[in-house]
Amino acid sequence: EKGTKERYAKTYKGQPLKKPRYLGAIKPAWFFRSANQTIEPQLERIYIEEIDKTIQKINNNKQ
Repeated sequence: EKGTKERYAKTYKGQPLKKPRYLGAIKPAWFFRSANQTIEPQLERIYIEEIDKTIQKINNNKQ
């Protein structure tokens, strides 16, 4: 409870800090595993490649 309230209390110039949108869009591999789904290695590899591409795009946009 206490930690959560402290986290939400952190603001920047009076505005609550917003999580970058892309973080919500990317579901990590463990998310699917925890849902009791088995991922074929090939699909998992493609999935990881897609995440890498997305991260590269994000980093390029920052520059």
